[in-house]
Amino acid sequence: DGFEFLDKLNKLPVEIRDELYICLLTTSEDINDIKKGIELGAKEHLTKPLTDEKVRNMKLLTQYFQ
Repeated sequence: DGFEFLDKLNKLPVEIRDELYICLLTTSEDINDIKKGIELGAKEHLTKPLTDEKVRNMKLLTQYFQ
């Protein structure tokens, strides 16, 4: 479960968490799930099916690897 993972991740020291980029890959397009994931520390949310276009437009790639 992604939310359970994020909850456990938040128990790590902030120095470790700040080095991680978490992107949720899910079938859910529910706005409440997206908000919850972001609130728990995910930086991004992608829905399945994963496509080349979705990957190319990821914030991770566009913000950190330009």
